[in-house]
Amino acid sequence: MTRFLFDPKFQAACFLLWCLVWAVLALFSVRPSIPDLPFTDDQLHFIAYGSMSFLAIFFCTRGRQLAFWAAATIAAGFLIECAQIYIPTRDFQYSDLYSNVAGAMSGYLLAAFILFILVRPLRRALA
Repeated sequence: MTRFLFDPKFQAACFLLWCLVWAVLALFSVRPSIPDLPFTDDQLHFIAYGSMSFLAIFFCTRGRQLAFWAAATIAAGFLIECAQIYIPTRDFQYSDLYSNVAGAMSGYLLAAFILFILVRPLRRALA
């Protein structure tokens, strides 16, 4: 039953879904206004980038892959934040950038913990 986690087709589908979520996140990040949510802006950045970094575990089965996509999440957060400089109704904010990095690192650390504690032994058991 758990073999599907290591199926390349499943991992490719997860990667495509992850990319789609990135597109939605990028779209909302550059929109002139964001709907009212029950979170502060910094909390929203932390949750969004932490989730994106964590969700890479569904298509990464190795620590280096996971680290690469966590770094890519941080880079994307930086680029999206910089793009807001050129949008008249948006502002570049260091607090958003810090929340992006903190969220991405937290998501990565949680995913790495799960990868090394659960996924790696499961992969060995199924081999």
